[in-house]
Amino acid sequence: MEGSTKKAFVFSLDAYIAFTLLLLAVYSLIYFSSIPNGYYSSLMQANRLSTDTLYTLSVTPIEEEGYGQITVLSYLAHRGGDVPSYMGEMIPNQFGYRLEIGDGDNWAEIYDTADHPNDPHRKVYTKLKAVSYAVVTGYEGSLPDRENPYGYNTCNGDGTLCDMFDVGYDPGGFTLGIVRLIVYV
Repeated sequence: MEGSTKKAFVFSLDAYIAFTLLLLAVYSLIYFSSIPNGYYSSLMQANRLSTDTLYTLSVTPIEEEGYGQITVLSYLAHRGGDVPSYMGEMIPNQFGYRLEIGDGDNWAEIYDTADHPNDPHRKVYTKLKAVSYAVVTGYEGSLPDRENPYGYNTCNGDGTLCDMFDVGYDPGGFTLGIVRLIVYV
């Protein structure tokens, strides 16, 4: 075996330091890319605010004269009620909000905190915004009186069972819309 040389890999100190620095850089890159963005918690809060506010307004009943009981969201969307009195306490002042109604393509603004200088909520969108949607229904026209013109129980109403007459019923119109609430910081 004379004359044969064995090749060996020498792991020098500078190679060891370079390898350590490379591993440190890779692990640092993985660590810092896995940390959520600083706005993540605010975005989640804005999303929950918009979703919860729309849900609360869509299940809270309100009595409207001539229409009976409807939801607050339908009232705000179709009748243009006082939005800050219903939503102002639900959304903290560090957030701004805009309420719109539309059909998916065209949106009409119902209320925006940016347009009202006396509203204490934020006026300018700077960092993030969260959007939630809800379907609202409405009825246009007045409901007829809840009175039976035939007098079934007493048999002395103005009409008889076989005679049809005009009771003045106006079917009105059924409306359907999408409401979106944009909460922003």
